[in-house]
Amino acid sequence: MPLAAVIIRRYMRKYRLRSVMILTVHDSIVFDYVKEEEKRLADICMHVFRNLPVYIRHAYGIEWGVDLTGEVEAGPTYGNLKQIAG
Repeated sequence: MPLAAVIIRRYMRKYRLRSVMILTVHDSIVFDYVKEEEKRLADICMHVFRNLPVYIRHAYGIEWGVDLTGEVEAGPTYGNLKQIAG
């Protein structure tokens, strides 16, 4: 999770997103996002998680043999979310 968060943050800076990564909760990353950036941020997150084995190999030299997947949920509060990607 920490590696994914770092990579996502790099993409956020690359695309100059105004959204903010707030925290991680277990296996989730929580954002305070700008509505107009919702799709871009969701696409970034899905890209990072789909390619996490490549990032793990590059960062740590470890061959990760387990496919990783995820989903993106969005909503006005943490308890009121609906899936938008994944």
